[in-house]
Amino acid sequence: MLRDYFYFNRQDRTAAIILLAVIVACHTARVIFPKKAPVMEVDADSLEWAPARQKTDSTFFRQYPVNTRKTPGTYQKSPAKREQAYEPQKTRDSVFIPRYQIKEAPKEKVDLNNADSLTLVSLPGIGAWTARRIMTYRNELGGFVRDSQLLEIEDIPDSLIRWFKVSDSVAFRKISINDESLNELRRHPYLNFYQAKAIVELRREYGRIKGPGQLSLLEEFSDRDLERLEPYLDFE
Repeated sequence: MLRDYFYFNRQDRTAAIILLAVIVACHTARVIFPKKAPVMEVDADSLEWAPARQKTDSTFFRQYPVNTRKTPGTYQKSPAKREQAYEPQKTRDSVFIPRYQIKEAPKEKVDLNNADSLTLVSLPGIGAWTARRIMTYRNELGGFVRDSQLLEIEDIPDSLIRWFKVSDSVAFRKISINDESLNELRRHPYLNFYQAKAIVELRREYGRIKGPGQLSLLEEFSDRDLERLEPYLDFE
């Protein structure tokens, strides 16, 4: 009965035997001749990583980036010493170029109220950002009265004071306490909103303010506030 379902004539049997022989031959060839792994090639003018190679003693060494460009600090492979793969090249001249400009201490102290941006930047420890902050705070104050006011600027180190002085001959801008509005008063760094509002209300109630003694009666002002503010007050 099975012969009825699995009956092959002579031609079918011959074809089946040939197909089986081909399959066995292909499998045997794959075992005897395994497929080699593809070799990665690195462009000589690139910065790509080269594939790791194997030494004769079956140990691996670390392959460094391949770079054939003639620039300082180029990674190169030395045939004599594999361990010394990094060989920085020398520049044409041996002149050392510092990253930042080396500044010298000034021969005499610089006046805080007269120094421009170029003068400030030339001092050790002061860059463009610090110089801009000093000039901005000077404009808000109307001028420096003493060199210690420099420390009122946030993140200014104490060491910078040694480069500066404040000349007595320089006139600074004062606050017209009886004429300026609320918004104009509160622009000064030594006056907040509540202090400026108290001054405006004092003028409205008692008229013109004649001296700092009247401001000392206000609870918004402490002795320290009046001490800092008094050189900038103008009661005319």
